[in-house]
Amino acid sequence: MCVCVLLSMRSLDFNVWSSSSILRYSHLEVNESDLYGLNSSKSLRSEVFGKTSQGGLCTVCNKSWTGCPGHWGHIRLASPVYHVGWMSYVLYWCRLTCNGCGRVQEKRGKRCMYCDVVMVHVVKSDAYALTMNKRPLEAKDVLEWFEKIPAEDVYDVTGYNTFHPKDLILTILPVPPNQVRPSPMLNDSEIHGEDDITRRLLLIVRVNKSLQRYNGTLTRY
Repeated sequence: MCVCVLLSMRSLDFNVWSSSSILRYSHLEVNESDLYGLNSSKSLRSEVFGKTSQGGLCTVCNKSWTGCPGHWGHIRLASPVYHVGWMSYVLYWCRLTCNGCGRVQEKRGKRCMYCDVVMVHVVKSDAYALTMNKRPLEAKDVLEWFEKIPAEDVYDVTGYNTFHPKDLILTILPVPPNQVRPSPMLNDSEIHGEDDITRRLLLIVRVNKSLQRYNGTLTRY
């Protein structure tokens, strides 16, 4: 006999998925680009991401392909990067806070009202980049800036204690389960071939490994 339990939902919150939260849900750090070779256990086609074909059980939830919901992983980026969809929000917090102490400015002036540092001028140079006083502003520098912003100031502005501007800068990239990006099927069996999401993630893994060899140096983004 199946017993169903009804749960009541009080609220639904849509927010930026923070790096710490991504890591809590992740079951694997992807750092190999070899999908089906000797190092495939740490690749985008690891069995950890879930069962999508007949035969065998998932190594994480111990369910078959009909019951396994799939499991998340992550890529640890060699260098912080901007999220193209959040550039306007990054610019907003750059103009709202002091780059010296991180405090929110109640009234913007030439100097910070808390630490007396000269306020900088930040603008978008294009859809993917910012400049500060006419010089390129890299994502790693913005991350260091936003990490100074007190949580109390963020709450006073947004009314939320589950968001912080530092989460607008990507340092951890979530990798969706196999169920979101399944391999092509032939007669109910997987064949070696990849969908568009996996191909794009594979490119990110390869570029990320190249950046790691150059100590995470990223000149523009």
